[in-house]
Amino acid sequence: MIHPKYNLIFSTSLFIIPTVYGYYNKKYTLSTMSLISTLASMNYWRKPIPGTRKNADLIISKATGAMYFFYGYNNVNINICRIFGFTNGIILLSLYNVSCVLHERKSDSWEFYHMMFHIFTVIGKMIVLSVDDRLE
Repeated sequence: MIHPKYNLIFSTSLFIIPTVYGYYNKKYTLSTMSLISTLASMNYWRKPIPGTRKNADLIISKATGAMYFFYGYNNVNINICRIFGFTNGIILLSLYNVSCVLHERKSDSWEFYHMMFHIFTVIGKMIVLSVDDRLE
């Protein structure tokens, strides 16, 4: 029997923070993508088995990441924010890759790295969403 991954459901639920913050700051497209990504990911982690839910999570999360990256690349013009954004991106991609390798090797620690990936994803989204268009 497959059990829900409650730690990953919780860390995914943190995506609600940039969702709400983005709506508050009128960045509706990014916020909507964050919400959809949150729901798809939580739906997958409640019963993490291969199939439609996993595929939807993978596609939606990658599309959301690409949207945030391109929006940030084109709109974050404050140098220190760009440095933080790129550094954060490298860290979150590294955490994702490590979690995948550890999962493949059947190490129990893969969940910790994936949870950290979720946390750094939230940080990256907040960097992109916090840029005030009036300052650029």
